[in-house]
Amino acid sequence: MLYFKQQIEVLFGLADAYRLQLNFDKSNQYYSEAYKIIKNTNNIQLEFLYHVKMAEFYRKRTMFIKSVTQLDRAAVILKKNKIENLYLAKYYNRKAALFTEHFHSQDSTLLYANKSLDLAKKLNDKDNVFYSLLEIAGVYERKKEYETSIRYLEEIIQFAKSNNMQQQEADAYISYIMALARSNQLEKA
Repeated sequence: MLYFKQQIEVLFGLADAYRLQLNFDKSNQYYSEAYKIIKNTNNIQLEFLYHVKMAEFYRKRTMFIKSVTQLDRAAVILKKNKIENLYLAKYYNRKAALFTEHFHSQDSTLLYANKSLDLAKKLNDKDNVFYSLLEIAGVYERKKEYETSIRYLEEIIQFAKSNNMQQQEADAYISYIMALARSNQLEKA
């Protein structure tokens, strides 16, 4: 069983790497290979994670209905099974992203981003902490609560620096400069 889990993690890693490179055909190929193994091993945890990853795969391509469908499939698994907190944090984080980009519901984004953040902090999952905080900062910016958004972004930048998360730090700086510009703090931007 351990061998299959490691094999699936490698396939997920390859699929994620190709997704980030926007090579969706190759990415989908690796996700499909992983899913075949998951179905053969009947691992509910990894099946749940597969649906979360596919939700992100479709969200990245702005195929929001398919993304929602994948999160709905994960939700069915969640209703019947106890899911590991690491996978739950990822699930709530992707739900938050969908409520931002597809449903445009700031309250739901906050709800799911905070759920993800709480779990990520308990797990010391720095990546999920970062992206959950970034979702939260984005909500306040969209609500035109710029000072709150800027405070979050300053915290996020410091968090990224202290954890040597260079790419995330760059992403946070971009959001920070945009929030400063929108709040007419051009001299600071």
